[in-house]
Amino acid sequence: MGEEFDSSHLPNTGVEAMNPTTRKNSLLGLSALILTGCAGQLDTAAPDTSPPLSVQLAVLSADTDGSGTDIVILDSLDGILDIIETDIDDPVGLSAHPSGDMIVTTRERILRVTREGEVSDFNQEPLMAEVAAPYANLEVSTLWIYRAEVSPDGYVTVASEFEVTEWDAEGGLVMSSEVPQDYCWVDAAPVAGKRTGVALLDLFGPTISFWDNQTGSFENHAVSIGSEGDVLGYDTSGNYYVASQLGSAVHRVSAEGETTNLSGMKGGGIFGSRQVTGVHAIEPAGPESVFILVDEPGRGSSILRTDVFTRQSTTLATANDGLWLDMTLLK
Repeated sequence: MGEEFDSSHLPNTGVEAMNPTTRKNSLLGLSALILTGCAGQLDTAAPDTSPPLSVQLAVLSADTDGSGTDIVILDSLDGILDIIETDIDDPVGLSAHPSGDMIVTTRERILRVTREGEVSDFNQEPLMAEVAAPYANLEVSTLWIYRAEVSPDGYVTVASEFEVTEWDAEGGLVMSSEVPQDYCWVDAAPVAGKRTGVALLDLFGPTISFWDNQTGSFENHAVSIGSEGDVLGYDTSGNYYVASQLGSAVHRVSAEGETTNLSGMKGGGIFGSRQVTGVHAIEPAGPESVFILVDEPGRGSSILRTDVFTRQSTTLATANDGLWLDMTLLK
């Protein structure tokens, strides 16, 4: 199994003080963090006896000492494959681009990060917030960028408070829709069963709304989803999941728009006895199955593979006392 590694973004453990090459090699040597073997069963259902699932994920890891941001490439069977070191400030979201690059959003920028760590602006034209009049008498600088959804052909849709913007694979502007005061977009996901359009999460509702990137129109899919939510995920069955980075509640929204509180289920809910204090990302693992990036006291950030139907979770990766901000499947 091996020991779990202490991530690089909390109080100095000695790894942060190393030069970049030494630091990277040291972290690569700790790749045994994957497959910690912690099976957190959430009820008395029989344990999952299926073969180990091999999957590659990228994790956005923020440093608190100001030394920058790491993108850690993980394999569920082989551990850490690579660490991309950058000097990005205030990272918010991480997505994988089919070119092999990473898309990182900050509060003010959309960035392309190569596997070699080269960082550049993804968008080839100014963000709409930089050229448009202030919304609702707010200063333009208050329009924060949140997270993005990247389509299989490389189009990037960015949620940024009162607007949603789509860029082509090369960073050219395709479409932008403004909805002052009506919504506050904070996350995005694909529309189940379609190659066009994007599902957006509105913080105020919380509401899931489908954005038609051909007409710029919006259609609500589900409203009043719990009391808070700034994370949107999905599985391969057409279900969506809404969670909060500041709490443990997770709500599932079916393809028909029906909402279920998974945290309030009989038997302890989706996390069982785990003391989850925040959910940072939810990615598809299969039908009724998801990867969930959570915060756990004493463990830092953990990636769980969770079967929603049986309510069983297995820990795939843990950063002791660390904080991972977002994750994405590598396609």
